[in-house]
Amino acid sequence: SDLQVMTISVSDINTRGFDVAYETLSGDALVVYCDAAAVTAPDPSYYVWNGVSWTSGGTINIAETTDCEWIELASDPTSNEIIMMVRGEDGNPYEAQVWNATTSTWGNATTLGRITETAFEGMAVQYEESTGEAVVVASDGNPARFEWNTWNGTTWGTSATQGLGNDFEWGTLVRDDGTDDMALCAVDDTSDIAVVRWNGTANTWALDDNRE
Repeated sequence: SDLQVMTISVSDINTRGFDVAYETLSGDALVVYCDAAAVTAPDPSYYVWNGVSWTSGGTINIAETTDCEWIELASDPTSNEIIMMVRGEDGNPYEAQVWNATTSTWGNATTLGRITETAFEGMAVQYEESTGEAVVVASDGNPARFEWNTWNGTTWGTSATQGLGNDFEWGTLVRDDGTDDMALCAVDDTSDIAVVRWNGTANTWALDDNRE
């Protein structure tokens, strides 16, 4: 059947405890979700759709010890790789893991950031168009900035920060068509909207606009 019940209980109906992404080359889909009904509630679970049927992949072991509440996935446009970002109930820390489609395993975990106002998501992830490099972004607590890191297909870089008008609370990261640049639209703690541009050649950010 095409219909698959993933869980009968989520941690919080006011958060987005699930996401879905397709592997670019294979056409297989992954659904990752927070499962409050599971014994391992801090750890998200996942299913794989191969075009015909669903298969449970089990749980993804993460560092967080409070209930999983927020999930975001991004697909590499050049391969079957997918990156997951996850955040727990206490907002500390964020974690990213990489899906290896060849071995059907999650791994290469890295943690970064934290959020003090846990009702907000405070994270984003996206791949550049042609390099296979991904960027993850997370709130960094009270300072007026966000924390970020890059994945080059093999290893994570060293996390760094980028300034904003206030604390980073919400964000959407979108890649450019035709280049490896990206743009982050961010909402801060005072409800200002900022646009921060990612230069995929230099691997640097530039705060382009901040509107109250």
